[in-house]
Order: sequence, then C-alpha cells, then structure tokens
Amino acid sequence: EQEKGLLEVFAYHNQKVEAQLGGDFAKATHSKYTTAMKLVAEFIQHQYKAADVPLSSVNHAFLTNLEFWFKTIRK
Repeated sequence: EQEKGLLEVFAYHNQKVEAQLGGDFAKATHSKYTTAMKLVAEFIQHQYKAADVPLSSVNHAFLTNLEFWFKTIRK
C-alpha cells in the first residue's frame, strides 16, 4: 500500500469539515483550513518541487522549514 501524502490527508480532513458546516464547524473555519492547505501546497512546491510529500517526511525539520518559509519568503 502506498503511503498517504500530507496534502491528501489535509484534503480528506477539509472534506470532513465541509460536511459538518453549520453544525460543528463554521464556514470561516473551513475557509481557514482551505487557505492553510493552499499555503502548505505552495511551500511543498517551493521546497521540494513536488505536488505532495509523504506523511513520514513531516518531522521537525519539515516544520522548521515551513515556519522559516512563512516568515521570510511568504511573509
């Protein structure tokens, strides 16, 4: 079985949130999750030149690089 990608799991999460709009989640919350996913996808494309990364690659270094990217390149 192929390992799931970070964005694949993120998209699944966002679908579940969307299904619960008006109940457990507000539209603004879904919008924020959608924006977060787009920004993480942008980072992955910038950093790894890839459409997604395996979940196993999400470690301290990945998160540190993401934070650095947000603070410097993405501002």
